[in-house]
This record gives sequence, structure tokens and C-alpha cells, in this order.
Amino acid sequence: MMTPEATMALIDWSPINETMTKARFYSKFVKLTMIHAYAPTNDADEYFYGKLQEVAEQVHKHDMLIIT
Repeated sequence: MMTPEATMALIDWSPINETMTKARFYSKFVKLTMIHAYAPTNDADEYFYGKLQEVAEQVHKHDMLIIT
């Protein structure tokens, strides 16, 4: 669920896998990319962090990046 303002600002979004989603928004000064990821601390492995790194490297170079 997003506010109407956030919905209007949404450029695109994509589910990466069952634990990771990426969304891109217009903001006042720059475009914003958010990557939301869930990694259980006991089961986080090299695949998860490798995939997170891969997705982060694909973000446009002028975007502000927030990883949650």
C-alpha cells in the first residue's frame, strides 16, 4: 500500500526474488531507487549478498540508492 503521492512518483518496480524487491521513484531533486531485502541472519549466505550486490550495481549512477 502506498500513498497517492508515492503512487504518482513510482517510475517502475520489479520483484527480484522471494526476498528482494526494487522500486524507482521520482523525487524532488533526484530519482530514487529503493531495494528492499529480507535476509534471515541465520540463513544469509553468499548467494543472497551476491545477488544484492548485483542488483545494487544495476542502479542508475545518478540515482540516490536506499537499501532496507
